[in-house]
Amino acid sequence: KSSVQSSTISGIFAGGLVGSMTGIKIENSYTTGQVTPLYQTSDTRLGGLVGNGFGDSEISNSYSAEDVTNGNGILGSSYNGSNSRIVIKNTLSLSDTLTSSKYKFYQSDVSTIWNNNYEVTEK
Repeated sequence: KSSVQSSTISGIFAGGLVGSMTGIKIENSYTTGQVTPLYQTSDTRLGGLVGNGFGDSEISNSYSAEDVTNGNGILGSSYNGSNSRIVIKNTLSLSDTLTSSKYKFYQSDVSTIWNNNYEVTEK
C-alpha cells in the first residue's frame, strides 16, 4: 500500500509510483502529480502508476490522477518481447495524458486478466 502525492517525476522509464517492475504486486495505491520525460527520445516509457512493466506483475485496487506527458495514464509500456503477463484489475485512471497519441489507461491488451478497470474524462 503506497501513495505519492503532488510529485513531479522526470525520467525515461518513470512512473508515478514505480519506474520499472518485474514480478511485483502493486495494490491499494495511488498517485497524484506529474510525470514528464527527462529528455525527448523515441524510447520513453512513462505511466501514471508504472513506467515499464515486465512479466508476472500485478496492479490492483489502485488509481492515478497524474498529468502524464508522452506516456499513458496507468501503464507506460509493457515491453518484454512476447512474454508479458501483467494483471491489471480494479484500477481507475483519472490521469490527463498531455500527448494526443497516448491513452488514459494503456494502448493495448497486455494482460490475461482485465477486470473492472475504468478511465474518467472531464468534458
